[in-house]
Amino acid sequence: MARVLSNILMYYFRHAYMREYLWSALGIAVVSLTVIAVFSITVVETYPVGWEKSFPVSPPGVIARNIKMASRGNFIAAVYEGSDGKANNIYITLSFNEGANFIPPRLISPVDQEVDHHPHVSISPSGHIAVMWQNIFKDDMNSRIFLSRSTDWGATWSSPERLVLHTEMEFLPQALYDDRGTLHVFYHGFRKNVFNLFHSVNTKDILFEEPEVLASSSVLRGAFFPAITTAGSYIFLVWQGKEERFQVLSDDLYFMKSGNYGSSWSSFTKITRSNANDASPSIMVYRDTVYCVYQNNDDRAWSIKMLRGRDYGENWDEPPVTVSLAKANCYSPVIFPPANDEIVVMWYDSREIKPGISARKYRIAERDFAPDEAVISQPGVSARKPVGVATSSRIIAMWEEDTRVIAKYSDVYVEPPVLYSRTHPEAVWTRNTEALIEWAPPADESGIKGYAVYVNALPDFIPPVSTIEGNARNFLVRDLDDGVTYFHIRAIDGANNYSRTVHYKLQVSRNQIPMPVVVSSTHPEAKVAPSRSPLFKWSIEDHDRVRLKGFLYSFASGEAKQPDTFTTSFEAAFSDLDDGRYFFTVEALDKLNTASRTASYEIIVNRAEKLDRAYYERLARGFEQKGQFVLPVFAPPEPGLGIEFPFDPAEPFGRNSFDALLAVKNIPEEDLAGFVVALDFEKRDPGERVSQKGNILNLKGLDDGTYVISARARYQVTRYGQKTFAWTAPVYARFEIRYRGERSPVLAAADDVLKRLERYRALVSITLVGMALSVAGLGFGTRISFFASHARYRIRNLIGAFMD
Repeated sequence: MARVLSNILMYYFRHAYMREYLWSALGIAVVSLTVIAVFSITVVETYPVGWEKSFPVSPPGVIARNIKMASRGNFIAAVYEGSDGKANNIYITLSFNEGANFIPPRLISPVDQEVDHHPHVSISPSGHIAVMWQNIFKDDMNSRIFLSRSTDWGATWSSPERLVLHTEMEFLPQALYDDRGTLHVFYHGFRKNVFNLFHSVNTKDILFEEPEVLASSSVLRGAFFPAITTAGSYIFLVWQGKEERFQVLSDDLYFMKSGNYGSSWSSFTKITRSNANDASPSIMVYRDTVYCVYQNNDDRAWSIKMLRGRDYGENWDEPPVTVSLAKANCYSPVIFPPANDEIVVMWYDSREIKPGISARKYRIAERDFAPDEAVISQPGVSARKPVGVATSSRIIAMWEEDTRVIAKYSDVYVEPPVLYSRTHPEAVWTRNTEALIEWAPPADESGIKGYAVYVNALPDFIPPVSTIEGNARNFLVRDLDDGVTYFHIRAIDGANNYSRTVHYKLQVSRNQIPMPVVVSSTHPEAKVAPSRSPLFKWSIEDHDRVRLKGFLYSFASGEAKQPDTFTTSFEAAFSDLDDGRYFFTVEALDKLNTASRTASYEIIVNRAEKLDRAYYERLARGFEQKGQFVLPVFAPPEPGLGIEFPFDPAEPFGRNSFDALLAVKNIPEEDLAGFVVALDFEKRDPGERVSQKGNILNLKGLDDGTYVISARARYQVTRYGQKTFAWTAPVYARFEIRYRGERSPVLAAADDVLKRLERYRALVSITLVGMALSVAGLGFGTRISFFASHARYRIRNLIGAFMD
């Protein structure tokens, strides 16, 4: 071994080319190992998972503060006040793609430098934008509210004008457009030596109604900092009220609402009763529940807590739920409307040397918070006063970071899986008690890590936790009961975001439906009655009515007959009967046309001959040849086709790719021969040429606009003993795409290149090694040729000497 090393060193120091080869080989080894390591173990991710990288919204050189945001659909507006050292101004910046990009800020109005101005913004359904702020009015040197409006989504703005509100002083305005497009203003005002909350409605131009006092009480010393939200004609308020308890002033939260767009208001109700102070509320409404987060200092340090007001705030939880986990002061909570049944709460706290922004999810289905918080601001930088809005697929947050406004968004939207079942097509009844549910997984940047699945009889149930792995593509449901059962599923992505729940209906009628129970108020059973106009009523158990199609009945004199008249009613009346014995018979039919046992009811009008016992025994045994009763009216429906989207087609869809399901109706799987599908901007005949075999329609790379899918299904039928093919009637489905341009083409191309490199990392490594060898060998071609010739010459001499 020592001799080998000695020879290597001798050649290394004697020959320059050997040194170059050795260094080249060492470089190639290092590069190869680095490439393999990078492509093998490097995972691109954001921290925390699901949140994108922060980016500034306000320009450099401007000290920005007091941010407020509003959204309408995918449109977002953010206002703030900023100072460049020479002047103070109110600015607005807008985003048309859910916060992925914001246009440069626009100056709305110059303002005084001596005071804060607390701008506020609201957006109407028709695209009107109102910006309000407080400023010192020069004529009386008091704080007044000013308004500037845009009627064209922020393209042009009106000159700032003062609102005449007939109070001695106005400050901290909040603008609010309701769903009618009417502008409201809520503000703090000073009147008759008392600070209070006021509300006024815009009537025309900048004219507002006489302000209404909202929190008038002899007990309260003041009402401050209202949180306001709307739901249709409802307006909800939670505000901070100050009252004296045991000669000490303390703050609690109060709730009030209006059900008629603010024309009248309920009395206010105290919803917190802590031993210390409750402050800074933020509220939202989901379904019939008002959610309120606020800061509380019962434990000396400020923490974030949450209350729920069920029945639109009529009944409030006690005690509140603690949101923040940090053992540090937490301030300024904000709550976001839910995406896919999850609420996000955000605040800033002082757990580190410099304050930072934290967030935590609340899962409505589980009625509990996620176990961990996420710190979403940059460590080591002061971040305070978060605000934010939620769109259909994102949460967009902003906060003050040092002197600038910083924005960050999280994609909280996950598309649900596209479900179908070959054993239990949707809206089709079957006798099969085992259902195989299959689905196409949604596409998501962070991947699908699991599904929350549950089976029960509740149509709106939300499965709370992940139960199967993300690579699952089907689920077998066994032992289905008669009636309607629901298969509930929602997808969970790599950032722990949940999709909306898909409720797939399974309809089974395996067992015979129970026999109806018949009664008559005019004729007791088998007893003489004088009435010649009998009335019969019947019923079945409520839980069996879901699979009930109707009834067959018969009414005959002298003997009971097989029911043969169909009805969906639960009663029948007859009149003008002669004397004698009559039998009313009735059967229930399920959705598969299977009849129940026959119920019979005997009546006697005035008088009748007695029947022998054998006849009653035959009647009790029932009619023969029971089974399916088929009438032309019950003929199976025509084969058809439906198009099912993974979103509501009545609303614009915010992505440019999705999978739709071509759902056949009343066509056995073995008879299905394919589909013809056409995508256009207008409705047109799709033709009769099969374009695809599968029932999953994959649409990618769609531009913004309105589209129409036209489709038919081809299937095999037997007519007059011969098999032939037929087409379903064409179906049409209209939808609209409003895709947000999230990233530039350069970034998209770079991502594509990285994905390709990751996919072929072995080939990339070999290519890089080959390139390195080629580069290292440049200029050595002549020497290599010489030494190769020299080696051949020596070999020949050795062979010649050996032969001699």
